[in-house]
Amino acid sequence: MSIATLQEPIAAIGDDELYEVVDGLRVKTPPMRVFSVWITSDIHGYLAACAKAYDAGRAIAEALFHLPAPVNRDRRPDVAFVSYQR
Repeated sequence: MSIATLQEPIAAIGDDELYEVVDGLRVKTPPMRVFSVWITSDIHGYLAACAKAYDAGRAIAEALFHLPAPVNRDRRPDVAFVSYQR
């Protein structure tokens, strides 16, 4: 499935659906398959444990991040680490 097939007008995507913003267009993200969710859960667990052990930050899953430069984009990584310094 390509990104082009998932692009829809903003009004057509419900607020409860997962999406990213790419070049000003709200793009639905396809659902993850079971194996991908399993791997994501494992990575999140290890990252969260390490972040807590070193009091370094937080592990986050499926959060929407606004990335301002060079072009405004909102991305939703499967797993992310946000440091307390950030």
